[in-house]
Amino acid sequence: MIHIYNSHSLDKLAQYFSDILQEERSDPLQPTWIIVQNNEIKEWLSLQLASKQGIAGNFRFIFPSEFMWVLYRLKEKDIPQSLPSDLAGMQWALFDLFEKKPELLDLIPVYDTESDSLQKRFQLSGQVADIFDQYQVYRPKMIQSWLDHNLSTNNKHEKWQSALWKRLNEYWNKNELTHSIPSRSEAYNGLVSWMLGKGEDFTKQLPERIFVFGLSHLNKPFLEIISHLSTLKNVHFFHRYSLQSYKNKDLQKLLSSWNASSKDQFHLFQSLLKNLDSEVNTVELDESQFSSISEISVHSCHNSRREVQVLKDSVLDYLEEHPNAGPGDVLVLVPDAETYSSELEMIFEGNESEPSIPITQLHRNQQSDIYTLTALLDAIDSSHKPSTILELINLEPTKKTFSFTDDELERLEEWVINNKIHRGIGSAFNSPYSWQKGVNQLLLGVFMEPGEIELYRDLIPYRSIASNEHIELTARFSSFIDSLIEAANGAQEAKTPMEWLNYVDKLYQTFLGGTKEETSGVHRILESLKEYLHYSNVSGKIPFQMMISWIKSQFSTNDSTSGRFGQGITVSSYIPYRSVPFRFIAVMGLNEGVFPRKAIRPEFDLIYALPQPGDRIQKEDDTYLFLETLLAAGDQLHISYQGQDQRSDAKRLPSMLVQQLLDVSDKGRISFYEHKLHPFNRSYFSNENGMRSYSSLNLKIAENLEEQSGSDRIFTNESLKEPSADVHEIVSVKDLISFFTNPSKYIALNSLGFSDSIYLNDITDRESFSLNSLESYHLDDFIHASLLKGNSKEDIFEFVKTSGMIPDKLKGEKLFEGEFDQIRKLNYQLGLLTSRKEQIIDVELSIEEISVIGKISELYGDILVTSRVGKRKPKYEVGHWLKHLILMEIGIPIQKSLFLSMEGNELEVLELHSKDIPEDTFSGYLRWFLSKEPMPVTASFFPATSKSYTQKWNEAKDKKSALNEARKTWEPSYKNTFVESNDYYNRVLWRNRDPLIRDDFHDNALKFWEPFLKACEEVG
Repeated sequence: MIHIYNSHSLDKLAQYFSDILQEERSDPLQPTWIIVQNNEIKEWLSLQLASKQGIAGNFRFIFPSEFMWVLYRLKEKDIPQSLPSDLAGMQWALFDLFEKKPELLDLIPVYDTESDSLQKRFQLSGQVADIFDQYQVYRPKMIQSWLDHNLSTNNKHEKWQSALWKRLNEYWNKNELTHSIPSRSEAYNGLVSWMLGKGEDFTKQLPERIFVFGLSHLNKPFLEIISHLSTLKNVHFFHRYSLQSYKNKDLQKLLSSWNASSKDQFHLFQSLLKNLDSEVNTVELDESQFSSISEISVHSCHNSRREVQVLKDSVLDYLEEHPNAGPGDVLVLVPDAETYSSELEMIFEGNESEPSIPITQLHRNQQSDIYTLTALLDAIDSSHKPSTILELINLEPTKKTFSFTDDELERLEEWVINNKIHRGIGSAFNSPYSWQKGVNQLLLGVFMEPGEIELYRDLIPYRSIASNEHIELTARFSSFIDSLIEAANGAQEAKTPMEWLNYVDKLYQTFLGGTKEETSGVHRILESLKEYLHYSNVSGKIPFQMMISWIKSQFSTNDSTSGRFGQGITVSSYIPYRSVPFRFIAVMGLNEGVFPRKAIRPEFDLIYALPQPGDRIQKEDDTYLFLETLLAAGDQLHISYQGQDQRSDAKRLPSMLVQQLLDVSDKGRISFYEHKLHPFNRSYFSNENGMRSYSSLNLKIAENLEEQSGSDRIFTNESLKEPSADVHEIVSVKDLISFFTNPSKYIALNSLGFSDSIYLNDITDRESFSLNSLESYHLDDFIHASLLKGNSKEDIFEFVKTSGMIPDKLKGEKLFEGEFDQIRKLNYQLGLLTSRKEQIIDVELSIEEISVIGKISELYGDILVTSRVGKRKPKYEVGHWLKHLILMEIGIPIQKSLFLSMEGNELEVLELHSKDIPEDTFSGYLRWFLSKEPMPVTASFFPATSKSYTQKWNEAKDKKSALNEARKTWEPSYKNTFVESNDYYNRVLWRNRDPLIRDDFHDNALKFWEPFLKACEEVG
């Protein structure tokens, strides 16, 4: 007998289920069979039964896809879990068939045999295996009739598929491992015959009661099995229907159309029961004639982050209006967990000053062994770019295996940049730009103390391995790269499929710390794949790319994302929780073209060509999924999509289903919101359009913007001082030079906590084919210093080539020749002026209880010499000038200093004469540096602009003329954009203010540059 319980509410069905279990107690030693759609429904139903009965146990939950095999194994207990007729096993069997009998390919009209290849043949095997797998689930009678030489349709593709299925069955029958294992379609027919025969050896093993609860999809073979079982045992079928009555007839019509596939499936079930003359007891659990959907809000946002921010406010609003609800009553469905999970965690839980809502921890890709192993396979099959390898190292399983910390990963990135690693494993230990060369240079840095430009077999020992921690990190990093090189080399030669699986198993153990003793996860999947290969006779060798593509496809079917109940807000991808009731449900990312998904099926798929009730057609399935989600929301359904372009604000449409819902829903039951780009827009805090924000941080920003509206916003104000007003006890020469070279930068980095990361190099995946201005400066400086130390041109060239300081091959050689020629001329002139040996002076100076310490080099006798290839700019003159003053203060009898610069073939020499320098010049600069004045006062100095101002002031003694001259230097022009007004730190500290009109700018310019100009002489 079958008992059918109808309701639109899973909650009511669960309550009635609990009542039946309590009223009709069965043998407590026998498990209760419950067929549910998936793990999520299983978990939800277990919680419901436990809450209603106080305890819930001894349940055997079975999924529809495995139910037939559960029944079949009651009689045939030796049937293995992995079957030759499973999709993965069939693909290899077909591939082996095509390899050994290529004439079979001539049967397939859609296959071009003239362009036949191993890869195409394998792809065809996968497509055919996929449709045969679908036929076994949805058309078992049709596919079984092919073995009796019967066709079921007039479709032109059925004949060749029938012939191929027969050859595949012959293939299995000839194999000792598979000849006794039935295909799914054979098992189905055998099971039906057992139930029709009502033999005791089968029926006595069935439980007295079988429960079917809330299935979202009912295929015909499954319904036939349930119908036959109802003639043998009591079947309790809990049916969630969606054909409710709505007063809104347009809504009624729309939901009925969305429900069409489910309606057809249930009608099919009823007809099957009628044909078998089954005794049917139907119970209607809904009393009300009319139903209503929950309140619906649709939110158009600019991006996924705004979707999450808007959702948080909606959840907080809901919880405030429903004090008896909690985070556990909220479900969030996302199309892609990787896109949304980090933003959900950060926005819902990340800021201590904001309202926090707990959410489930999603099964994130970064923590997934499957994702990491897939990324590793992709990295092996790549050109091994630094970005690819560093992304792999940053994945949690890899980090854990090699014990890398986040700080160490940052250091490794720095090492990769400094060692010029750009591409490739490297064919030799010193191949340019390769991982082999980079790691070997790190290892040499551990064991060698090299000279300035010393090479070892075209390697440069890395000088920054400075501690035991660095040495230990080098060892672990070297182990990782050595393992990667071994893996990459192992992928070069073709292998048999089984050898490839063993290869991947070894990768798993090496890079992810897997063990062969594991019973779940990656190891379980690999062992299952090995079973499928055992069923085929494939013995030929295949390339890495072909095998790995198949392995990755198998991994993708096993890597799901969903949270769990009881840990705050439940977060999941769309499908797992599709029908589970929650009071508040949010569906995010419902963009046009994204959902419903577009199915791409081969033209020879008979199911899509000739669909029948109970078939799984993706567009229909997604439509019904949306309907189930709509009906599962108890109080509120929150829908969001990316409906505005974040740059142009151009409008975009939501999913077709959302458009349809907006068109027919009652205006009182559905609301539409078009959100602003920024969460601190004032409309969220003024109750405009029903949109509300709970963020105190965004409120503060909105208030600040409101206060400053109509006036320019500034970064600093006149009262802003350094955090500590205490006088510095020790000042370094380096800090003094840094401050006067760029006061804004020095203050931002040392007083305001800015990061200097904007000037850090990024990982690049290819070597440079030209040098930028900074790289040219470093090259010139290196050549200049190396020549001064007596190194030969040949040694210098070999070093800069090996270090990657110049482009590869001829271009690098030409560039080096040009730079070297200029520097040699500069050094010749320097030699004429500095006949004595260079001295390096230790500075220990005390002025007004302030200690100034540091080192000053490039002192030759009583002359300080600074030399530079390139234009002599005021910011370089600052350092030279301060060094000159400090040497005078510590008593060095310095008569003059020289600044030599060469731009092109023009040599310029600047002399500073000590006798012309006013007393107390340096102490005045020191007081300036240590001043307690507000930052805008001390920072109103810009070397080039201030020097231009001072020069014109000295000439005209007119502020207006001097200011006009300063602006020519300060503001960008067509020919010169590298000006001080464009400096990042100047733009930040002086935003929306003109520092040149300040009295401080005038005073600081003259204070610094007038003594310099009095002491300087252009020699030419």
